[in-house]
Amino acid sequence: MRYRLLTVGFLTFLLSSCSSSVDYHIEILGLPEGQIVEKDSVTVSFVVTPEDWSERGYEVHFLLDGERLKIRKSTAPVSYRGFEEGAHAIIALVCDPEGVSLKTPSSIVIRNFFYRTGSEPYFKKDRPLLILHQPQERVFRGQEAMKILIDFRVLNAELGEGYRLHYILDGRDYYVEEERAIWTEEARRIGSHELTVILETAMGNPVMDNPLNRITRKFMVRER
Repeated sequence: MRYRLLTVGFLTFLLSSCSSSVDYHIEILGLPEGQIVEKDSVTVSFVVTPEDWSERGYEVHFLLDGERLKIRKSTAPVSYRGFEEGAHAIIALVCDPEGVSLKTPSSIVIRNFFYRTGSEPYFKKDRPLLILHQPQERVFRGQEAMKILIDFRVLNAELGEGYRLHYILDGRDYYVEEERAIWTEEARRIGSHELTVILETAMGNPVMDNPLNRITRKFMVRER
């Protein structure tokens, strides 16, 4: 019996490891980099390879300017409307079945565009760049508030090699030196919470090359 349990456990670990090692590649179609659109709406389609991502429970998460999360579990197009004149960016991330973004170079894509007028792009894609993926919800209720996901991507900067992530949750400082998901239990208290996330150098200097390298999110935890 013990041997059988160990075998099952090993197989579960092996399958889990294989699943997490899949390198998905995502592309956005229908919106060229730097395009100027004349209407305050934009629709994009996308393709993910290998094509088994949906069957395996993976998702694609879209953000407009780092917010307005939209989730796709199939290849249905994504639309955004109602944005201000100027620079914007659509971000697409391949996420695992728990909603955590994959931490590989090909599993994220960013597309800058402009509404009516074009000048400087929203993101400087060749500079250190922080994307705060989660949390996006404004209210957490009951059991979902027991562990709140802080998920992010860092591009063009390696954490632990000259850079670090600094987050402040309700006035308490935390430092992260690797790109990974954080499931925090520090925000279970009923009421309002504030999270600030900053990309810094290893010496603690803010890296302000991009607009979302310092970002604050406020959310509520309610009993039900």
